[in-house]
Amino acid sequence: NDAYNANPASMFAAFRQLVQGGINPENLVLVLGDMLELGAFEASEHKKVLQEACTALAGARIVTVGPRFARAASTLNLPEVTLCGSSAGAARAAGATAISQPPRAKYRCLQRMAVRARSARSRSSLK
Repeated sequence: NDAYNANPASMFAAFRQLVQGGINPENLVLVLGDMLELGAFEASEHKKVLQEACTALAGARIVTVGPRFARAASTLNLPEVTLCGSSAGAARAAGATAISQPPRAKYRCLQRMAVRARSARSRSSLK
């Protein structure tokens, strides 16, 4: 999962993996978020990734998030690409029925503590 810091190489690798895995592109929904920190190559790299997604995975539903992919899609005239301004909008466009936010570290810690407490109670009740 390269959701935090995706780059062109990781995107191309993901596309290759999907193609080699024999997955029917018509069963795929690709949600592509803007790649940051590309400097002078920003525009060209977003175009290359979008072109590769449309070519290698023709038939897949492609949803983009952010202004960089939006500019690339409009420059390339790709009407089959759905443009979204937010991750929530992208989730809806991708057909998600429930949107969850990643839990905070504190919440995960509390969850682990609750699981341990339940597990300890279960073990003590078996004695």
